[in-house]
Amino acid sequence: MSEPQEFKQLIVQPMPDAGLLVRFRQSRIMEMDHVHEARTELMSLVAPERLLLIDFANVDYLSSPVIGALLGAQRELKKIAGSISICGLHAQFEELFRVLHLNKSFEIYPDLESALRDNAGEE
Repeated sequence: MSEPQEFKQLIVQPMPDAGLLVRFRQSRIMEMDHVHEARTELMSLVAPERLLLIDFANVDYLSSPVIGALLGAQRELKKIAGSISICGLHAQFEELFRVLHLNKSFEIYPDLESALRDNAGEE
């Protein structure tokens, strides 16, 4: 992989085995221009057979357009045998994902450690 791409809204790191670990730079993504940037950056990470692990541990406000961006990226990744896993959701977001049945669209882990452990065996 060449020089890492710099993002305004996301922090992106390669994971030890495969895929990318993605974190949001801000704990509250509410302003539409930030949501749009985050969506654009997230979609730029879509690549064949790629796993994106998105860590929400530092996010304390999650707007519905961000959830829409996640669903859009997941839809594109599934077309090319990739997927998004999510970890570190605060309890209220975990409940929201369950109520909206998003737990059926994403693999959800309680924390980063369990997500990395579970995804280390894949290949």
